[in-house]
Amino acid sequence: MGIFDLLESAYNGLIEIIESLNGKKPTSGNHNLTPQTLKTPITSYEHTINDETKILTEEQRQIKNIIELHEITELVHFTDVANVDSIKKYGILPKAELEQRGLKYMQNDPYRFDKRCDAISISITHINKFLLRSFFYKQILLNPVAFHIDPAILYKEIKTERIYCITNAATHDAPKGPNLSDFEAMFNDKVEYTTTFEKKTFTRKNKSINETTDPQAEILFCGRISPEYFLGEPTPVDIGDFYGK
Repeated sequence: MGIFDLLESAYNGLIEIIESLNGKKPTSGNHNLTPQTLKTPITSYEHTINDETKILTEEQRQIKNIIELHEITELVHFTDVANVDSIKKYGILPKAELEQRGLKYMQNDPYRFDKRCDAISISITHINKFLLRSFFYKQILLNPVAFHIDPAILYKEIKTERIYCITNAATHDAPKGPNLSDFEAMFNDKVEYTTTFEKKTFTRKNKSINETTDPQAEILFCGRISPEYFLGEPTPVDIGDFYGK
């Protein structure tokens, strides 16, 4: 048996192993083996059998692990119903980009005390009911809707800056940052910080695994959120659901 025959035999055996791992019935016979095909079929099978984690960087895998650990199935962004058509067309854009493009929009927060007009505020699992209620009382946002966002955006769009905030981003003295430790801190057993008026303390008592310790915790996502990450249609928010809660 010549060297080429040995290579063909080894190649066919490898194909059978790969196909069996993928639940396929092994095929037999000549695979049109040439020096070139000794390379190309292996590459195509690599893409067939690899799982998502195989092509992620270490940082992406760690973010994905945090999402899975806390069973996070969606991120949430609320806005005025008047913005829905534009968002479906262009995606969710930061205030600065909306103004740069000259797009008309109904703004949620004319003050932006967090001073991050380059960022989109998104919550984990639930809407920030305290902030929404405040906007409603101030007659700023009267017809809110919620966009539901695939949390995979946090590791798939890894090059987009994000800031993980253990509470409302406008709380200047509260810890926040772009690191994995800042993301994990949103779910700490105890979250403490001091506002202008008082010291705040939150614990995990009565919290579901996918809820942040402080219900006002948020992520500032510094870039566009493409419609491809939307989980279904936006849903109307009944402000009455938040009274007394």
